[in-house]
Amino acid sequence: MTKTKKVILEQQAINRKLWAKENGRMHYVDANKLIADFMGDYDYNIEGAIPYGDFTNSWDWLMPVVEKIENFGYEFIIAESRCYVKHNTDHSIKELFHIETIGSKIDTTYKAVVEFIQVQTKNKRKEEALKYLNDKGYAVGSLWHIDDIQQGIECEDDIALKILNESLESDNVCEAVYEAIDYIAINEYKLKIKE
Repeated sequence: MTKTKKVILEQQAINRKLWAKENGRMHYVDANKLIADFMGDYDYNIEGAIPYGDFTNSWDWLMPVVEKIENFGYEFIIAESRCYVKHNTDHSIKELFHIETIGSKIDTTYKAVVEFIQVQTKNKRKEEALKYLNDKGYAVGSLWHIDDIQQGIECEDDIALKILNESLESDNVCEAVYEAIDYIAINEYKLKIKE
C-alpha cells in the first residue's frame, strides 16, 4: 500500500471517530466491520466495507446476525421503531436494553445489533483482562468502578475516577485491608505471620 493511501485511510478512521463522538453512535463503516468480526465469516476490505453486501439496509444480511445472537440465549423483539433485547435466564427474561429510533424497523434492529455486539465485546475484553491479572496474582474479585461513585455523587467520569483512586489509596483503607489480611490468615487459614 502506498504511503499516501495509508495516510488517507488513517485520516478517514480519525474522521469516523470524530463523527461517532459527535453523533453518539458508531459510524456505519466501523459498525459493519464490528458485525463482520462478530459473525466471523465475512470478508471486508481495508476501508471496512464488505464488498458483497451491507448490514445496514438488507434483512438478508442482518437477520443471520440476529439469529446468531438469539442462539446465545438472547431475544430480539422488533416493533415499528423499537427493538428490545432480552436475555433468557433459567428463571426469567431480563431486558438488557432497548433502542428507540425515528427510523425504520431495519434501522432500529441494526442499531440494536451494533449496541449488543459493542457490549459483548467490551465484556469479553474485561473478562480477558481480569483473567490475565488474576493469572499474574492480582486480586480481581472485588473491583470498584466509577459507577460506584456516580450512583451517589453527581460528577464527571474523570472526577469519579480520581475520588475512587484517592479513596482506595488512603491510609485508612490500606490499614484496614492489611488488618483484614492478617485476621483471615491467622483465624481462618491458621497461618503464622512473618516476623
